[in-house]
Amino acid sequence: MRGCPFYGYRWPEKSPVLQEVGGNECGLDLDVHNPCAMELEERSVDYSACGIALERRAFLQAAKHFICFSPACNEPAISLADWERRRR
Repeated sequence: MRGCPFYGYRWPEKSPVLQEVGGNECGLDLDVHNPCAMELEERSVDYSACGIALERRAFLQAAKHFICFSPACNEPAISLADWERRRR
């Protein structure tokens, strides 16, 4: 997962498991499924510097053990907490 675990993912309604959709879709853009705002601004994709992630930081940190990313390939899902731990 690039510099952001939400990059290329979509958050299905009423589910803590994001599905990989590919491309540059932002999983944190819940209603519109827009591309990554950082990439549109020609900035490096970086979860820790993302305005949307910073705006929702309290929620994301409280739910990081429940929010999971399910890759399209046969790899196992990974939680946001595990992604953060691996990134360090």
